[in-house]
Amino acid sequence: MPKMHAIQILSGASVPVCSQSFVDSHPRLNDTDDVARCNLLHDTDTAGWRAWLGDAYPTKTGAAADIIFEDFNLLRAAVLAGQGVALCPPAIIQDDLETGRLVKLSDRTINDEYNYFAVCRESLDGGPVSIFFEWLSGATGSA
Repeated sequence: MPKMHAIQILSGASVPVCSQSFVDSHPRLNDTDDVARCNLLHDTDTAGWRAWLGDAYPTKTGAAADIIFEDFNLLRAAVLAGQGVALCPPAIIQDDLETGRLVKLSDRTINDEYNYFAVCRESLDGGPVSIFFEWLSGATGSA
């Protein structure tokens, strides 16, 4: 089995975010209980919000049940459209945060151990993959 080399590209730590229009229509988003009363948007399953909210995680049924997205791009689109609050990695939505399209509600993170990596065989031959990996190492500060 070949040895592998990995470079961390982005942090997967997630924070609660929502659109500015959502903040404008929900002026009280100061603490965990305030966020728990919002429409919570989930990526893949409810584990993220259950971890972030802990005992404050609401039990919802019927029309108010959890909304789960199997695709991050759909989750992002729903948050941008003002449909609720989602847990998202700032590294992935940095442009939305910088332009004000999305607003970070807290600095408290979850999924700190989930990160994005580039992986390749350790013994590179100096070809295109090797050149790209060296460039990527420099670009991410992993060199």
